[in-house]
Amino acid sequence: EKAEAEQRLADTQGMYDDTAAQHEADVAFFDETKAACQTKHEEWTTRSSLRDEELEGISKALEILTSDEARELFSSAIKEGKETGADNKYKTGRDIAPVFLQLDGADSPMSKAFSVLKNSATKGKSLRLAALAVQVREAKVGHFEK
Repeated sequence: EKAEAEQRLADTQGMYDDTAAQHEADVAFFDETKAACQTKHEEWTTRSSLRDEELEGISKALEILTSDEARELFSSAIKEGKETGADNKYKTGRDIAPVFLQLDGADSPMSKAFSVLKNSATKGKSLRLAALAVQVREAKVGHFEK
């Protein structure tokens, strides 16, 4: 009877030691996982705030560039076919009446801006640039037109 009790005690002590070792390993794993999660949370918070600032900046830039004041400034500062500061006597070759006038095509400034943004978005795999390209493409009026 004493031998059986000692055997049960030894078996129980072995199970206890195994359980204590497993518990220590689980606590260490939990601490590592908790630290990794806190680091990822901090990185996510930083990325999220930077993304929000970037979107706010893009919205503000679009607001500024598409305002009536900006359109007036662009139309007064840039003359079609002439470089800034060029003499008004400079011949642009636009004196000739056009034979074919394309109102909305691939050569329009809006289409060029869309193409550049689309290519950059594809190349950089940027959803933000793609969204901006869509905004430019879908814009009915902007600083691209009078």
